[in-house]
Amino acid sequence: MSQDPSTTKKTVAARVANLEGRDAFHIERAIVQCVLVRSVQLDDWGLMLVCQPCDIPGLPAKDSTELTLAGAWETLSTTAESFFSYFSSWTLMSSPWHVQQGKERAMQSPTPEEARAAVRSLTT
Repeated sequence: MSQDPSTTKKTVAARVANLEGRDAFHIERAIVQCVLVRSVQLDDWGLMLVCQPCDIPGLPAKDSTELTLAGAWETLSTTAESFFSYFSSWTLMSSPWHVQQGKERAMQSPTPEEARAAVRSLTT
């Protein structure tokens, strides 16, 4: 299910305008981790986000290596809570309310596995 790239581009551009410097959750297959969005780049191809994983109480980062999330316009979609790329299988949950809820749920979880599940449940 692809969207019109010009519509997606306008929607994504509006939603990423203030994302740089904010916390978000990177969710990809088994990975669920808090990240700091370092930079946002939009061009004719699509979107590129450079993120720095960070430890939060209850949920350690997978590692400390900076990561890049990218997607061509044809593969991107967005909701009020998140951005995701169909073919790359990543989601960036970025709404302040969802990030705060994710941090609180992670802190209350007894194990990192349960913390990942609790944060992931916010995307459904």
